[in-house]
Amino acid sequence: MKTSQLLTILAFLLAATFTHAQTIVPPGAVEGRWTIDKSPYTIDGAIYVRPGSTLFIEPGVEVIFKTRDRMHIYGCFKARGTEKQPIHFTAADKITGWGGIWFTQTSPRTDTSKLVYCHFEYGNAKGDSPYNSGGAIGVRELDKLLIRHCTFEYNKALHYSTLSPTGGAIALWKSNIRISHCIFRYNIADFGGAISINDCSKPIIDNCLFYSNNVSSYGGAIEVYDHSNPSFVSCTFADNRTVYSGGAFDICLSSSAYLLNCILWYNMAGMSGNQVNIRSGESYVKMFYCNLEGGMEGISGFPFIATFKEMLNAYPIFQFTKDGPYCLSPYSPCVETGSIDCKYFPEGWCCPCNDLANTNRIWQQQIDMGCFEYHSASPPDEDENALPKLFNVVVFPSPVKNLATIKYELNETKAVKLTVYDIQGKIVSSLPMEEKTAGVHQIIWNAQSLPNGIYIYKLRTGNEWSSGQLILAK
Repeated sequence: MKTSQLLTILAFLLAATFTHAQTIVPPGAVEGRWTIDKSPYTIDGAIYVRPGSTLFIEPGVEVIFKTRDRMHIYGCFKARGTEKQPIHFTAADKITGWGGIWFTQTSPRTDTSKLVYCHFEYGNAKGDSPYNSGGAIGVRELDKLLIRHCTFEYNKALHYSTLSPTGGAIALWKSNIRISHCIFRYNIADFGGAISINDCSKPIIDNCLFYSNNVSSYGGAIEVYDHSNPSFVSCTFADNRTVYSGGAFDICLSSSAYLLNCILWYNMAGMSGNQVNIRSGESYVKMFYCNLEGGMEGISGFPFIATFKEMLNAYPIFQFTKDGPYCLSPYSPCVETGSIDCKYFPEGWCCPCNDLANTNRIWQQQIDMGCFEYHSASPPDEDENALPKLFNVVVFPSPVKNLATIKYELNETKAVKLTVYDIQGKIVSSLPMEEKTAGVHQIIWNAQSLPNGIYIYKLRTGNEWSSGQLILAK
């Protein structure tokens, strides 16, 4: 075979291989199925799914936008990845970004669109309002959308138009969608760093983690606006930031937010309302079984109305594990302090089975606060899951100056042992086991030689135990 012929054949084979390694998607309508063998799919212009059509994307596919144009969904869109093979949406130019995905009202006969195990990054909302909102996803007048097990990061909505840009990752208008088991981080906007909820929207958002989102105005993580009433169940809001008020939440224009089994901690505002800001009259927040940093002091507003039940204002003792940041330490006061009572859950909706890390949520008829479940309230060197709790324990003062009194009551003679740990699980105090008769007793914990910080006590009395937090502030 001549050399020229061989080179021609090799060039043809290389071209064929390259063709199968990627797919160029020109502007226009898209439908059918995008498959892993033809990934990545490079988007060259504005694309859309027509009414009555469906676009499926297989696990592991990468979608790269070389354009600032948006993707519009007028029909049905099913991007269903898996935990091991997520679907990736990104921009060829991370500085310029891509225009995001827009869902609009569809026919009642259209099936529910689903985004499962997808990763959205570098969405950049630009253009006239409302397209300057929702860096990765915008939703208008649509309920039939499920977003589950997705990660949103480095998306933004900062382009000013007739209305301010809102929702660094997601923006909703007249939409009651479900957002479940998602992570929102490093998203930025003018209002609502992660999500803006507008115009009579009532989404249910559960088992989600919001951290390190930022805004230049209000609502570091969430903006709730204009007669909207979202529900948040078992979510964690941490380290979100705003220049003005509402480090985690800003609620405005006859709107409300309902939170159950949530943690709001480490969120910061430049002026007031590190956790929540009520920015207008006739707006309010309801929190049941939540851990709110600063308690009432963490909320600002003019005026503000709040309903609380079974609240904590206690350092949650986060730890970073393979499951993700802001997991609970075994010593966290948020362990087993949530509620599984159906009367507290949104109407027609029950407790989710798994947490953000796909761990069983309910353990021995108990649930934790926040998006991660910790299945043991015992220190690492003890296994007391099967033992009943000792409830008649009182600890004072709080915070501890130098000495703390741990008061307890026994209904019969039992052996008693007290152990105190630091937040890394190291034993700092341990009293020898001692037999005590029935009645009221107390133990004096001497902390004069210990540095200020958070400590956990573990009181074992026969076959019962109790644990709690000791805040040392000399």
